[in-house]
Amino acid sequence: MAKVSGPFYSLDASGTLGKAITACKWKGINYVRKWFIPENPKTEKQVNQRLALTIALAYFKALTAPDKVLWEEAAAGMGMSGINLYMKKALDAYTVQLGTSKVPASVSYTGTIPDVVFTWVEAV
Repeated sequence: MAKVSGPFYSLDASGTLGKAITACKWKGINYVRKWFIPENPKTEKQVNQRLALTIALAYFKALTAPDKVLWEEAAAGMGMSGINLYMKKALDAYTVQLGTSKVPASVSYTGTIPDVVFTWVEAV
């Protein structure tokens, strides 16, 4: 991946040019890469992982504002946001408890943030 400072003689660029190259920005760094069509095999494990991600995100969004602040404070020294820490812990627990081959139905956590224990329930 080549980093660029003035892509296409501009200050900033994004998008695809003729299905040949794509200009992007990642964490504030401009770069240009070869254009490609991403693969999406939709395997059972991939679908389950995405469902777990969707469920965990919905539960995070349902948290109260004070709980979200606690997650932000816990994540402050780790170089990530509160939602990133929550999702990491939730998805790590999913992988350990259900693997990636079981369909998740719900998740909950107990304990003091960030030292919480996530509990996943398998879909019946």
